[in-house]
Amino acid sequence: MARLPLLGLEPADEITAAVFETFRQEGRDPIALYRVLAHSPPMLRAYAGLARGLRYDAATPRALRELMILRTAQLTGSDYEWAHHRAMAAANGVPEEKVHALAAWRSSTLFDRCERVALRCVDEIHDVALSDEAFAAARARGRCPGDDRAGPARCVLRICRADHPGARTRGRARLPGLSRRA
Repeated sequence: MARLPLLGLEPADEITAAVFETFRQEGRDPIALYRVLAHSPPMLRAYAGLARGLRYDAATPRALRELMILRTAQLTGSDYEWAHHRAMAAANGVPEEKVHALAAWRSSTLFDRCERVALRCVDEIHDVALSDEAFAAARARGRCPGDDRAGPARCVLRICRADHPGARTRGRARLPGLSRRA
């Protein structure tokens, strides 16, 4: 249950109205998350921009990103994220059997090597302790099918830094281009 009330779909604030209009142009209404973030219009604008970049500009295949998000939802106990992204995973080709096996991905035969590398990174980042070994595996894996840039590690690490800007990697490896600020 939200601790702050959801703001209406027709906000008076200029920033919020512009963000909500962008959603409408994309063919969707603002979800509850954005309607709560609208209590701070500058934060809403910044978060919506980040989310848009992750959704539309990320090189990591959408199905892999959805698996990563679902795993993060499992680890954090976020029913909200699970509910929203389960449908997105299905819409982007993630088989239901993979979703059911996600909690036991390490012992499941359903996940390919690329998915295993990404899910390992998610698990270790959740513990704020991405090991040099996991980072090296992600870097060695390089690119996944449909990924023409840096592979799953960059996507995972960017999500981690965006969601947890105060998190430190405790001396662990970092990808080039990520801020060393904590």
